[in-house]
Amino acid sequence: MAQEQIIKIENALTKSLNEIDKLYTRKIQGDMHRCAAQCCDRTSDSIENVYNCIKVCSSDFDKVQRYLQAEYNQFQSRLQRCVLQCSDEIVDKMGLSPSTSDMARYNRQYETCVIACANKHIDLIPGFMKRMEEVLKKKSYLTFNVDDDDPKSFKEPTLL
Repeated sequence: MAQEQIIKIENALTKSLNEIDKLYTRKIQGDMHRCAAQCCDRTSDSIENVYNCIKVCSSDFDKVQRYLQAEYNQFQSRLQRCVLQCSDEIVDKMGLSPSTSDMARYNRQYETCVIACANKHIDLIPGFMKRMEEVLKKKSYLTFNVDDDDPKSFKEPTLL
């Protein structure tokens, strides 16, 4: 039963991330490749200049990828913490040598708790996706610190 919930979460996340890809990241990735192709067409530039040009072209896409990965990691971490909490609660209830019937009861309680975690996180996916769409629309990912994996650290982009 818990395995079915994990599959539901994975399917919901995959569907949502595919939508983000179609609406936002594919265009940014295409722009990156078109820009990099223009860098490669500059035959009079040195190899270093072409490399730096390509690096600049990929900057926005790299930031988008880091942002999306940080959001996904945070979602996974929250789900893992919930499941660990289920485990901790069962361990706290168990004595040193539970009987077979007690173990069966604890296993059912654990599975019920894990299913509740999964359902809660499935319900969080629309908000998770909405937040990512807002960041991508506003290009807030451009302020993502390379060394920072916390998506909450993003700042609104400033206009120059």
